[in-house]
Amino acid sequence: MSPLWKHDGIVNSDVVFRRNGFRPVCEIPDYWYADSIAKGYLCPVCGKECHCACVMYELTIDN
Repeated sequence: MSPLWKHDGIVNSDVVFRRNGFRPVCEIPDYWYADSIAKGYLCPVCGKECHCACVMYELTIDN
């Protein structure tokens, strides 16, 4: 399993992971949002509180 970050509908490493046998299995929207509000940090991608999603990729083995 590997987490990748999704912003504005784009997972930057999606192509690389798919080429290596990984597939997305679940998505958690606004993964860091509550934490970024509570702790007052800014997302380097969003430029404010974080609205990035976490997409979990799993290595698949085809038989």
